[in-house]
Amino acid sequence: MERSPENFTKKQKLNDHRILPLSIAGLVCFIIAVSGGTIGWYLFGSNSPYRKRDTVATASPSPSTPLETGKPEEFVVTPPQTVEQKNVAPEPVPTPEPTPIATPEAEKILAPAGELTVQSGEITLGGGETNRPLRREIVGSFAIAETEVTNAQFREYIEAMKNSGDPVKNITVPTDKDDFPVTNVNLNDANRYCDWLGRKIGFEVRLPTEAEWELAARGTEGFKYPWGNEWRDNAAANKENKGSVKSVKSFPLNKSPFGAFDMAGNVWEWTTDESLDGLGKSQKYDGPNKLFKNETLYIIKGGAALESKKDISAQARIAVPKSTRLPIFGFRYVVLRDKPLKTNAAL
Repeated sequence: MERSPENFTKKQKLNDHRILPLSIAGLVCFIIAVSGGTIGWYLFGSNSPYRKRDTVATASPSPSTPLETGKPEEFVVTPPQTVEQKNVAPEPVPTPEPTPIATPEAEKILAPAGELTVQSGEITLGGGETNRPLRREIVGSFAIAETEVTNAQFREYIEAMKNSGDPVKNITVPTDKDDFPVTNVNLNDANRYCDWLGRKIGFEVRLPTEAEWELAARGTEGFKYPWGNEWRDNAAANKENKGSVKSVKSFPLNKSPFGAFDMAGNVWEWTTDESLDGLGKSQKYDGPNKLFKNETLYIIKGGAALESKKDISAQARIAVPKSTRLPIFGFRYVVLRDKPLKTNAAL
């Protein structure tokens, strides 16, 4: 049966309609395949910038597990501070400066014979039997006389001042008790001696402050007595122990942690501190003795041979008029060897 041209044309058109969509679909698949291959090569090829790599902060390959083809990479978490940097020299660790250590040689330089080095420290004043508010004070290093100033030392000063135009008056020093503490000296007498000694040795010399005195007497442990916290009957000159002033160093036990002798008992010792009231104002003498009327009161420390043992200690203190002279009043000095004087007169 022959197909008429009309039927053939209709069938051809029908076939054309079927082929066109298939052609388009094939073309789309081809484009997708080509594009996918290109993108895959770009993303996962050897030169891809998005290739999986280690980061310092998160992970690095385990050195004990080599990577093998076809096996997943194994990683271990490594803290940033433990990552070793190859070919980089480590920064040198600075060596700390050594802490200076006090040695006997150093002490000899700072404190010649007759003086002791008192290292800086904190001292708590008041409290306990003193009936005063607690007060902490930081004290710098200084040198202090090993004993109270003796009659022999003070006599040298008197002799040196005879021809100075300002001689020492109203003080008589016994000639048979050279190693006893000089007594019957007031605050001005003690200060003048310190001025003379400072000019002689070329360094600042003065009376101790109360805080310096207590640090030298009690040590950094803050003992009640120079020898510790318990009273000892054979340790100091006091009323119960014959009640008379003794030569310096008569009681080996009466030695402070820094090595100063007789800082409890024997004689009261002057300081530079004024007596202050509760408002911090200087106190004046208001007693019956007109000789001391309105005089500023100063602190003396340690107790004396005429005092009962309950009244002497390294904390003991009383306030007296500055011009008072008594046979149980003496002093010791401090030297500031970091403060040389401009002049060093040979007196």
